[in-house]
Amino acid sequence: MTQHHPKHAIAYARAAATTAGERRVAEQFDICQHMATRLDAEIVDTFADHGGSGKRLNRLALSRLFDYVEDNNIDYVICADMNQLASTQRLFMEAALHLKLDGTRVAIADLDIVFDIQRGRPDRSPSVGGQEQP
Repeated sequence: MTQHHPKHAIAYARAAATTAGERRVAEQFDICQHMATRLDAEIVDTFADHGGSGKRLNRLALSRLFDYVEDNNIDYVICADMNQLASTQRLFMEAALHLKLDGTRVAIADLDIVFDIQRGRPDRSPSVGGQEQP
């Protein structure tokens, strides 16, 4: 009989450095836990930035999260929504690619989606008007 081993996940939250922000972080972690259950994953650690801007990736808890993922076998980083990880698409992709290099995928709970980012050029050139480009 095979034993079931859940995947490992980290929950990440970001909110204002206020009492209301503390409640918001707790709410985000609850949302992340529901997503972990849907992914059949166990949240092994949580990281939260209080007052950090989503317009930069050099936030204290996020930097610690990147280090943790590098040193441990983590399948998912779960966020309640995309803006928790980064406020711009470019920064979100940069963070997701950074995590992908360590074999970790980003799960966004409010979208109920897991990003499986592939790095590099596709095998075929994109088509324009149904015509494949050289």
